[in-house]
Amino acid sequence: MEQITNNSKVKIIYEDAEIIVFDKPAGWETIVDGDKKGKYCFTSRVREELAGDHFVPCHRLDRDTSGVQVFAKNPYMEQKLLNIFKTHELEKDYLALCLGSPPQPKGTIRRNISAWQGGHRPDQVVKRGGVPALTEYEVV
Repeated sequence: MEQITNNSKVKIIYEDAEIIVFDKPAGWETIVDGDKKGKYCFTSRVREELAGDHFVPCHRLDRDTSGVQVFAKNPYMEQKLLNIFKTHELEKDYLALCLGSPPQPKGTIRRNISAWQGGHRPDQVVKRGGVPALTEYEVV
């Protein structure tokens, strides 16, 4: 895994007139909420390195997750992409390394998770209320 530092540069995977796509390393938060200044806030780093432009993340990757992070470059594309992610028109795939193995080689997990309130509190499985979450997995 790549070592991150405050001097790490953002890596651009793709860019056009309306979007810019980055390779977000693990250890960086996509967004740091409120007045908390995150040492490793990916959005702040993008805006710092690519000064003056409208760069808005259109989805969130957890701090410990590395992967493709899509940013809109204008308000129109921001709303369009937020809607695509919200309505699940785009499929996101993750590769995870696990200790042990699940009881079945392939399956679906349906649980409600707490609604993200911003800040550092992680999503968690809840018994009542929350937001429906669906995870399909397959051992490779």
